[in-house]
Amino acid sequence: MLEIPESSFDGPNENAQRGRRNALANQLQSAANAIEEGTLEEALSILEHVLDRLDGNPVPPDVMDDGPAKDALREEVERLIALVRDELGH
Repeated sequence: MLEIPESSFDGPNENAQRGRRNALANQLQSAANAIEEGTLEEALSILEHVLDRLDGNPVPPDVMDDGPAKDALREEVERLIALVRDELGH
């Protein structure tokens, strides 16, 4: 996540872009921690929130500009959601 260039994130300046990247990275780390702890419902909730910020819908606004980095991250989050749902039997 932190290897994605700051310029891939929406924001008026580098600080805002860095902040959005770091916030998304923190959320993904929280999801990983929840999976590690076995709290899969919590992990699913976090991952769905992250996906809402990458899905192209205007509400809530996306945190990344359209492009290959956003597409790749969205696809990865979608795969993680599918895996967690499978574990939960959804």
